[in-house]
Amino acid sequence: MDSDDYELINSEKYFFFIPISQTPIWIMYVYNLIWGTGKSESFNEQDNINYYFPARIFNPCDDCLDIRIQLWRLISYSLVHLSFKHIFANSLCLLIYSYLNFYQSSKYLTFVYVNSIIIGSLAFLYFNPYGVLIGNSAGVHGLMGSGLGHQLLNFSSFPSDINIILGLLNIIPLIVVFTYYFLKPDQRVSHVCHFYGYLAGLAS
Repeated sequence: MDSDDYELINSEKYFFFIPISQTPIWIMYVYNLIWGTGKSESFNEQDNINYYFPARIFNPCDDCLDIRIQLWRLISYSLVHLSFKHIFANSLCLLIYSYLNFYQSSKYLTFVYVNSIIIGSLAFLYFNPYGVLIGNSAGVHGLMGSGLGHQLLNFSSFPSDINIILGLLNIIPLIVVFTYYFLKPDQRVSHVCHFYGYLAGLAS
């Protein structure tokens, strides 16, 4: 490893992005699992804690009350998931792309993650004003976009074998994001949230 490689490495003594990003979502999942409050209908029940987490502009009808003033929802939606499959897939991808912590500071990576979550929810609500959004996949896609940006900016500084590995990690999600956003829209999955979360990470 030459001097250029060492300059790219994060000099922090402790990498704390993984516990910061993983712990809250699993706490909420375990809480819902223990108390049985994580069913899909719970997001529409005002006497259920999960009601206060999803990103949305309007209350569930019958009243359809405008609740856009509840700004915490732009972030809190990322803490709740619909199922074990949902949280496991997001958590696994989050863990994989946390490799960026080896190169970027935990504070900066946390900024990218949270910023992508906010941008993803704003994009979703703009295109789906009556929709409901949960899950931290916008933040995950933000890390994917940030990974591509980091490699492009430092391509000449990485050894060829590292560039190949990072290239595979970065090009696959790019293909998936664009394929599903433009070619295979699915109303059950917020591809607009993924797409704009990715762009937010790439721009970071």
